[in-house]
Amino acid sequence: MAATAQQIDLLAQTVTRAILEPDWFCQDILKCKNDQWQSEMMNAVADLDRIRWGMEPMFNHDALNRFTVRAMHGPGKTHWIAKMMHWWGFTRRGRCAVTAPKEKQLTTRVWPEFRKVKMNADRGYQALIEVAKTSIIWANDPDWCAIAESAASPENLAGLHDDWILYLVEEASGVAEEMFPAIEGTLSTDTAILAMIGNPTRTTGEFHASHMKRGTKELYYKKAIQHHESSRISPKWVNDMIGKYGIDSPVVQVRVFGNFVDAEERQLLALAWLQDAIEREFKEDGSLPRLSVSADVADGGIDSSIVSVAWEFESFTYLKKQYKFNFPTAVSPPKVAHAAAAIYEEEWKLANFIDGKLIVDAVGVGSGTAGTLILEYPEIPVIVYKGGASSDDPEEWDNRRTQSYIGYRNDLRDGKIIIAEDYCEPEDWDDFLAQHVSIKLAEGTEKREALETKKQMRSRGIKSPDMPDSIKQHWTTAPAIAGSSNFMEAMGAMEDHSNAW
Repeated sequence: MAATAQQIDLLAQTVTRAILEPDWFCQDILKCKNDQWQSEMMNAVADLDRIRWGMEPMFNHDALNRFTVRAMHGPGKTHWIAKMMHWWGFTRRGRCAVTAPKEKQLTTRVWPEFRKVKMNADRGYQALIEVAKTSIIWANDPDWCAIAESAASPENLAGLHDDWILYLVEEASGVAEEMFPAIEGTLSTDTAILAMIGNPTRTTGEFHASHMKRGTKELYYKKAIQHHESSRISPKWVNDMIGKYGIDSPVVQVRVFGNFVDAEERQLLALAWLQDAIEREFKEDGSLPRLSVSADVADGGIDSSIVSVAWEFESFTYLKKQYKFNFPTAVSPPKVAHAAAAIYEEEWKLANFIDGKLIVDAVGVGSGTAGTLILEYPEIPVIVYKGGASSDDPEEWDNRRTQSYIGYRNDLRDGKIIIAEDYCEPEDWDDFLAQHVSIKLAEGTEKREALETKKQMRSRGIKSPDMPDSIKQHWTTAPAIAGSSNFMEAMGAMEDHSNAW
């Protein structure tokens, strides 16, 4: 049945109000109230319409059509992206192009968040929308839509033209700079809008420039989210992070305060390299992989035993999964051995591996784990790893631990590592990143590379970096011991310099 003139007039009034009052639209139509920072950013975009209609703007007094938001961890970035998509789609017949470093970030995070918002919205509004895997259609009109486009393909955005177009960039710090010239050409009018949001994990690229670089930042309406502006940020979490890692930690500055930071003096592993590895798409290179499982064994207490899984392809290493265990001290060595063996055997079934290895840090309680593996799992090639043992070139690396970390560092820096999105549990990512960036080169190591010892790290208030310690063991050249019946002989295969570590 055709709509009456009264219904059409009511719809027009509703759309006009939604254009000028995005907070009302979110609260009354979407049924989800804006946080303070979300309100500011949506109203800054709405200011373009207010100015166009001769009204006073609320925030965006310079009528800028580029918007950039840097955020700490967890303030509702994806939720805001989803609400922007809903608001833009309801108020304008046009396009919304949503991009992120990986398409998976769109299909597994942004699109589900859009659906979640839609399910709670006004039923009449819900009926306007059809959601597919990578597209959203309003009112059965294919030109009135939102589309997902991976930032890996700039040409996909270059061909988008419409009277109204909104570019939304999720995890903007990880989007390559070459993506933005494809958007630039459409931003000559105020009916085309660019809005970016992300954690400030890199000090290069358009996102960093939009906040920090003279000549670029003046083009953007800028926002740095503060703790109190999001209902999702727990003050306890903020205090815990500061207490755990220190206020000057790069991870605290980025993930708690939303600040761009450069690497600290002598810092071995850059946060940006880790973020690149996490955001890199996993694509096999045609080679058959090698399976590498490593175990870093703790003796209980506050430290965890970590088992890490890597698939080593010809051109890159895929860090696939990391498992954390907290076994009582008395049973930790055999428990970790059985857990590591089970993980190895399950992984072995998943691909056609050339070969495999299970590396065990055999210093201290780890010697019991190595012994259990060698004696009870003769079919698994075990590498007895001792970080304090001599490196392959003592003039270049202080010990085997340093050599392994430098190998890990080089591949991470050179883009030869991919870290799975679910590599560790969601609640462990802060620890994962903070432990990585806490590792430093020792002072006065210009002639031979050496790392700080655990004792030196503890003097800085840093706990044992269990998670990267387990990973670095993948980069060892120590020989495997398969099926040895003489544990002491196997353990003597490497000289014990454990006191150095």
